[in-house]
Amino acid sequence: PAGWPEHSPLLRSTLNSYYTVWLCHTKLTPRYRTYVEKAKATKRVFHLRSRQDIKQFWQTMAAEFES
Repeated sequence: PAGWPEHSPLLRSTLNSYYTVWLCHTKLTPRYRTYVEKAKATKRVFHLRSRQDIKQFWQTMAAEFES
């Protein structure tokens, strides 16, 4: 592909990437969700899912720093 080194192992690199994504999904995601649930008890947690959520988050932060 354009931008890749010549004779690079495209298939092997792609499979390695998929394997890494799968590992993250199966091992890190559950740990992260557990961590977030525990953190909610002592910290504010924001779950930003959309542009509107991000916009509202920035507005909230700006309002807090202004006051």
